[in-house]
Amino acid sequence: MLEFATLPFGTGNDTARTTNWGHKADQYVKGTVEESLKKLIFMVSEASAQRINIWSSCSNTREDGCFLKIVHNAKGKAIRANVGHNITRKFINCFSFGIDARIGFGFDKNRTKSQGCNLCVYCWEGTKKMFSGDSKLNSILDTVEIQTENGIETLLASHLNHPTSKKGQSFQSKYYWKDNPSTLLFANIPSFMGGRLPWRNGKKPGIMLEKGEKPKYFDQNFGDGILELVVFPKAMSIAQEAIWGGNSKRIAQEPGPFHLHFKDPTEKKIKTWLNIDG
Repeated sequence: MLEFATLPFGTGNDTARTTNWGHKADQYVKGTVEESLKKLIFMVSEASAQRINIWSSCSNTREDGCFLKIVHNAKGKAIRANVGHNITRKFINCFSFGIDARIGFGFDKNRTKSQGCNLCVYCWEGTKKMFSGDSKLNSILDTVEIQTENGIETLLASHLNHPTSKKGQSFQSKYYWKDNPSTLLFANIPSFMGGRLPWRNGKKPGIMLEKGEKPKYFDQNFGDGILELVVFPKAMSIAQEAIWGGNSKRIAQEPGPFHLHFKDPTEKKIKTWLNIDG
């Protein structure tokens, strides 16, 4: 088993926040380099170990599609690069798609070396994308399936596919998301977007329920082999979450593996904004 410390030398530092290493690196760089290293070595040696899950994400496009990623050329300029039809990544923090990933894409194009400047960049990108409507779930996602002992089952689908709906093709699913969310988040750790807590603060369910039905949820644990599924109802919800919590809605807690099926772009090309964090 590998033991490691997650130090807060990044922008959001969500992993460091979750594992109690703080959100800023100031406490680790006081005094001389030698003094800082001695203090850091002592803190690491005295720290207790916690089990944390590492998840894997594998994404594939259709033959006429591709993944675009922000990279920096030899001059340091941020450019879009075609990275093919397949992406496989490990992650600790979260996997998401929707408006938050679109904001992150713009952020990567303008990222700086300053934590304070990066926060300003993120806020600006969020403001620009706030009123975008092309990233909503009903436009891009068909279903989320899950691998169980009995085979692959449909875990999540749109309310438009609920048997009582007259607006779409109905079929059986364990959950149906309500309305038309702007972001679907698969969270392993509690902290998101620099210390926000979407699972803990998302008190309301984002799924259709029978009258009087109350879903059973439990506290989040990053070492239990379970991901928390959360939605943000509107693009504005992401911006509001950065100021005050409680704008997210809970979907489910499931162990995976998950299979996501996106809309078939028969009439027009569909852009799906993907974020794999940590």
